[in-house]
Amino acid sequence: MMSAANEKKITKAGVTGPARFMFDVDFAKPGGAEAAADRPPMVDPTEHLAAIAAAEARGVQRGIEQGRSGVEATSAQALAGEAERLADAAAAVLAALDGEQRRRDAEAIELAVTVARKLAAALIAREPLAEIETLLGACLGPLRRTPHLVVRAGTGQIDALREVTDRLALEKGFEGRLVLLAEDDLAAGDCRIEWADGGIDRSRTAIDRQVDAIIERYLAARSTAATENRDAATAAAETREPDNAPSGGETT
Repeated sequence: MMSAANEKKITKAGVTGPARFMFDVDFAKPGGAEAAADRPPMVDPTEHLAAIAAAEARGVQRGIEQGRSGVEATSAQALAGEAERLADAAAAVLAALDGEQRRRDAEAIELAVTVARKLAAALIAREPLAEIETLLGACLGPLRRTPHLVVRAGTGQIDALREVTDRLALEKGFEGRLVLLAEDDLAAGDCRIEWADGGIDRSRTAIDRQVDAIIERYLAARSTAATENRDAATAAAETREPDNAPSGGETT
């Protein structure tokens, strides 16, 4: 610091402006420079308050973002869990509906087959030779040059069948010999037609077995298709689950 004498000399010399190189530190005193260096820097109070307010605002905003991220993650997890529960419930309902539908289909088919068998039995009882005549007429044309043809039918049908075979032989131009044989094990409407290198049967019992086999295959195919559809729906739901899962985000 400049002394008072120096300040007076400068004043006397006619310098009217502020004194140059005037410092608060007297560098001539021991430790003066070190004391100035150790003194903390001065901060403007307004700037200091503004910095504090900005830091608080950043903290509040960070807390809001972290809270929002937590809520979104929790909501996403809850939504994914609820979606999975709904998918399981829907699969259970669909399985129950499929089972009930298959049961109804089986009952409807069984009823239809029962009615058809009763109708067939009634028709055969009324016209026992109708189906035999149809089958024999289909054979006589292609086999008209066969040396002989054997027709086996039930014991009580031979006399009536003889008139039918004679008429069909004339209509179809059959040139061979027709042989009619009675068989006790053949029911009304059943017959066996045999020739030298082949033959054909008409049996209600065999037809019933074929119908039952067809129905079983149909119901099994329906059941398999329903299971495959249910498995495909479950797999699709499991594939969509990662899309509903919460995605990790950066936090600060």
